[in-house]
Amino acid sequence: VVLACVLTTLVALLLYILWVRLRRRKHYVIFISHHKADAGVLARWFKILLSASNVSPARIFLDVDCLNHLDTLSAVVTDDTHNFLLLQTKMTLTRLWCAVEVVAAVKNKVNVVYCRCDGAPCVDDDYIQMVGAGWDEEQTAELLRTGMELADVLLAYRALAAITPVY
Repeated sequence: VVLACVLTTLVALLLYILWVRLRRRKHYVIFISHHKADAGVLARWFKILLSASNVSPARIFLDVDCLNHLDTLSAVVTDDTHNFLLLQTKMTLTRLWCAVEVVAAVKNKVNVVYCRCDGAPCVDDDYIQMVGAGWDEEQTAELLRTGMELADVLLAYRALAAITPVY
């Protein structure tokens, strides 16, 4: 009888933990991905506009506002974000951490909104093939430390190429 009670309690506890994890609300409505030098001000402007449209500023992820999450960017995208807004400028997709964010979003089926800014290259097969060519050994090793490979980046960028960007 005692064993049956213990087992029933354990099963109930496991079911409760599973239920809590499945119903957990994602904190960020929007994650804004951008290249700091090219679109830092634009990203801030987007956050201001989105905040004015009834999205709480605390529910919009902008890296400069959330410096305590920088080491776990891919986890924030994967586990805590509903929508991923990519502000693509000339340099965005050449940056390692932007690539990590894109891979995390695409791989985990986070809704991607793709905004291609003036001067941003078209993401086509030629562009995708040159991705990673500018990364040195240290950056490639950093990519591997995130649990991702160049092949993941290429697949994510191919998926990105299939999305109709907004301008």
